[in-house]
Order: sequence, then C-alpha cells, then structure tokens
Amino acid sequence: MDSNKNEKVMLIMLEFTKAVISCGGHTTRINSSLNRISKKFNLEFDLLITYRGVCISVWKKESPCSKISGACSYAFKSINMNMLSLLNHLTWDILEKDITEDEILNRIEEIKKTGRYSPLLTSLSVSLSCAGFCYLFGGKYIEMPFTFIGAFLGMQTKIFLTKHQINHYLTPIFSAFVASFVAGLLLQMCFGEISRFVISTCVLFLIPGVAIITATADAFHGYNDSSISRLLSAFGILTGIAIGIVFSITILGFKNWM
Repeated sequence: MDSNKNEKVMLIMLEFTKAVISCGGHTTRINSSLNRISKKFNLEFDLLITYRGVCISVWKKESPCSKISGACSYAFKSINMNMLSLLNHLTWDILEKDITEDEILNRIEEIKKTGRYSPLLTSLSVSLSCAGFCYLFGGKYIEMPFTFIGAFLGMQTKIFLTKHQINHYLTPIFSAFVASFVAGLLLQMCFGEISRFVISTCVLFLIPGVAIITATADAFHGYNDSSISRLLSAFGILTGIAIGIVFSITILGFKNWM
C-alpha cells in the first residue's frame, strides 16, 4: 500500500514539475512547491532537472530503503503566469486541505488546459512594445509603424510555428527573418533606405528574457545544472535571432549596420 502511494506521489511531483517548467517557472519555485507536497504526505524527495528531463526520487523519512524514482522529459512551451499562479495555489491546497492523489492529478491536468491570451492580442501587445523601443533606442516616429508591422508578422510567424511544433531553435530564425525582412523591405520601398533601429527592435519580442532571469536565479541558489541548461537554451535562441537578421539584411543589401 505504501509503495503504491509513494509511486503516486512521485507521479504527482513529476507532472507538477513538468507543468511548472513548461510555463517558465524556475527551480527554486519548483523546489519550494515540492517541499509542500512532500510535507503533506510525510515523504522526503530528491530533485534533478537536466537539459531535457526531470528525475525525482521519494521515500519515507523512517524508511530510506523505500525509495522510488521516476523520470520524464519536458518541453518548454511559453510563459504563462496564470498557470504558474494556479499551480502554486494547488500546492497550498494540497498542504492545507484533504485532497486525494487522484484529485491532485486531475487538477494538474485541468490547470494545463488554462487558457492564454489570444494570439491576436499577444501579437498587438508585443508589436506596440517593439515600436516603443524603436523610438527609445533612437529611432524616429516615422520608423515606429514599420517596426510595428514587422514585429506583428514576426510574432504571428512564431505563434504559427510553435503551434505546429517546429523545432525550438528554428522558430526564432524564421520569426526574426520575417520580422526584420518585412520591416526593412517596407522601409526601403517607402524611403529608399533601411534603419538599424527598425531592424534591431522589431525582433525584441524573441529575446528569451525569462530564460535568462530564471537561469540567473537558479545559479544564485546553487542549481547549476538547471542554470546551465537554461542558459544554453537562451544562447541557442539568441543565435537563431542573429541568423534570421543576417539572412534578411543580406537579401536587402543593408550594409550600414553600424
């Protein structure tokens, strides 16, 4: 009986950890949440997060030989603060209320289906942000609409590729290419020249800021494996953005980058 219960708790922890990682949670958040779950069931646990997978072991405090381990792979999807908040609330409900293991698993599955902002609203928001940054970084008012259009189409490209599960590192290449090429081409057609402010700011929505922040947080708290894996992922995305921009400015013949 204890063995079956421990196995179910281990499964809960795995599913919970996968859900948190998939929407951008850092390791400290995961560890504190798993502490609440393990406290509820009077268990100890070990957690290991690698570049592509999660490994968790659980055992009873008074019986270290009862250790049960499980592992699974995970995939980062996109930032979802609402989902992170719901998962955090769930761990407090587990600790303070009488919830069965099956109910916990069902609630995790329900939380995974949490709706996100509409793709159109997301695209409009990031496009406005990129247009604003264009002006803040030294661009002209007349250049802001071109940045907006490029960022909007680039974001739509990213959403489309993500929906069809295109490789995580190919997506920023194509998205950056579409954003910078469209913005640069329209600007060139209207004014006969390309602005470096437009090209550099229309792709800012692709910058993996959350990955870099969570990697830094993990490093400060001693989770070096997780920190390195997140930094490598962020570096891959940044490289993809650079490749996409290089392709577009080469086709457009833009040489005045500096």
